[in-house]
Amino acid sequence: MLKNQVRCAYVKTANTADAFGSSSALDPTQDINIIGGASPIFTAADFKDSDIAKTATVMKLVLNGYAGAGTITLGALTITTARGPPARPATSRRGR
Repeated sequence: MLKNQVRCAYVKTANTADAFGSSSALDPTQDINIIGGASPIFTAADFKDSDIAKTATVMKLVLNGYAGAGTITLGALTITTARGPPARPATSRRGR
């Protein structure tokens, strides 16, 4: 049983490496539609934000057919707090 699991894991890993070819196939910074090009979705300045980088990475996987859907958890988005305004404004990030 264990021997079969190890073989299957090896074949799965080899198949994944073969399917993607190189890491640039998954790199959103190499896609001119996402960043760069004439009318990109995100600018280079936007991409410095880690939440935008996460979004672009998942978007690249979905658009290239490597994932069926994607969900991104944005950090530190508090609408209201008892202590005052949030650390980052949530309203400017929603729906972007």
